[in-house]
Order: sequence, then structure tokens, then C-alpha cells
Amino acid sequence: MRQNPFKKALILIAILLLPSLLYLFLHTGVNNFKPLPILGPKELDKVSQDTIYHQIPEFSFFNQNNHTFNSSEDEVHINVAEFFFANC
Repeated sequence: MRQNPFKKALILIAILLLPSLLYLFLHTGVNNFKPLPILGPKELDKVSQDTIYHQIPEFSFFNQNNHTFNSSEDEVHINVAEFFFANC
């Protein structure tokens, strides 16, 4: 069974043209994302001329295994903590 040459050309054009159109559509779109504001007081470091933002003081918590976790244990990484209260 022999395919129609018009059908082969149409498939080839679709394979080549659709990814290009998809790229142009996604690349030239409008970015609706807004950066989050940095909250808290700002200070200017006199030595390095850099802005110092609000910092959280030292804290200590218990994890799910009842081990103590201090904020000074891991100063290389960013720590994310969520505080919540539940009264069941």
C-alpha cells in the first residue's frame, strides 16, 4: 500500500513546524509572576556596602524523634520553619 505524497509532505511539515510554533508561543508569552517583597528592616553594612535584611534569632526545637534541633547546627543551609497551633 503506497501513501499519498501530499500526506507525507503534510506530516513532515507538521513534525518540523509544530515544535517551532510551540517554542515561539511559550517563549514570547507574558510573565505574570511577581517577585515576593522582602519584609522587615534593612540595614547597610558599612564595611562591605551590602544590605543586611532581617535575621531570625537563635532557636531550638524538638523534631519528631524527640531530638533537639538548633539553628546554629546548620548555618550553611537555609532553614524553613513553620509555626502552627492546633487545639483539637
